[in-house]
Amino acid sequence: MAKPRAFISSTIHDLQHVREVVADSLRNLGIEAVLSENGHVPYGNGEALEEDCYKEIELCDILISIVGKRYGSESAEKGYSISQKELRRALLHGKQTYIFIDRYVYQDFGIYKLNKANKPITYASVADTRIFNFIEELEQFATNRPIFTFTTANDITNMLNEQLLGLFQRLLSEHNDRSRTLCKHTTQQLPPMIQARLPDQHPACVRIQTLLNIPDQITFSTVTELNGLLRQNQFHLVKPLPWESHFEWAKVLNGIQWYLRISKTIFDHDETVVYSPVKLWDDSLITLDRDELESKER
Repeated sequence: MAKPRAFISSTIHDLQHVREVVADSLRNLGIEAVLSENGHVPYGNGEALEEDCYKEIELCDILISIVGKRYGSESAEKGYSISQKELRRALLHGKQTYIFIDRYVYQDFGIYKLNKANKPITYASVADTRIFNFIEELEQFATNRPIFTFTTANDITNMLNEQLLGLFQRLLSEHNDRSRTLCKHTTQQLPPMIQARLPDQHPACVRIQTLLNIPDQITFSTVTELNGLLRQNQFHLVKPLPWESHFEWAKVLNGIQWYLRISKTIFDHDETVVYSPVKLWDDSLITLDRDELESKER
């Protein structure tokens, strides 16, 4: 089974430890972490190395953008860093993205916004103020993608764990909603006698459980499954003749011959149960009869 793939986008030399910690955390979740410095990006001939990274992002499911104190290498497209272009490529292709910014850099960014029109000032956390342009762009993207701040690598891994588990739960919920909608739609399109295809709702299950005093709920969807269930209760199948209208199971207990007869009309041509609503059910479709052998012998 293919694993989800997550591309970790950031400057490398200053955030090497953070990248490794995040990658290890992803692997523990069963996600393949893609790190360009570890040879995870296949480089080709004739194109800039950064283009190979962008192509690899297209093959990943998630992009994790980590912004630290450095602006990083400039892209071939002037005015942008490679990290900016990586995020742009992920957004262009609709990838799930998570954005993390160093807490102190983000604090200085707030000061930068207040002093844009003033004389340039020196910031404690960054040397290249172009990184603030990157963060401004991130905030534009973040209308439905929250920006998280971090101090340590563990801050990132903890938040990623919560976000990814939340995403998994949401996807499961959406899948279940779609399944319920599809099931409801499909059921509404079926003729009444084959609606409600849920084994534990089938009145035949309830009828047999009641007649045979079986304590636990039973389910079956084919004659074969029913036969296995009845064999556990000492009934054996009496092979029906082609013109007979019912299946019959029999057993002998304490001198009494018991016959369980089930109408063939509750099965279709391949001996699969036809599920019908309770309101259309008739108990006479399944009967349990007895024949006292000893009295017959006398």
